[in-house]
Amino acid sequence: MPFIALIVVIIFAAPVALLGSLIYLKFKADERRHQLAMQSQQSQSHHVETLQTELHQLRDTSTQFDVSLQHSLDRIEQRLEHLERRMNNLSDAKIDPVQQVIGR
Repeated sequence: MPFIALIVVIIFAAPVALLGSLIYLKFKADERRHQLAMQSQQSQSHHVETLQTELHQLRDTSTQFDVSLQHSLDRIEQRLEHLERRMNNLSDAKIDPVQQVIGR
């Protein structure tokens, strides 16, 4: 009789153990999928932060170039005004500009 009881226990325990194993593997697979999704989200978040930092640096650089260009344009404008004043002064004095430069 104990032998039959052992067989009955094995017959009922084997499917329960198999079903339990399948459920355990399913939960582990879901947990792994969830971990991968979290890692992917963190990776994407990191990439977005990196892009935001690079964009901020690009804006700063662009602003610096804009200021530098504006300063250069202002200097060119001042030089042009200075040359125009010199030309007007020379024409008022009736002196040939070429001779004025050569005579220097």
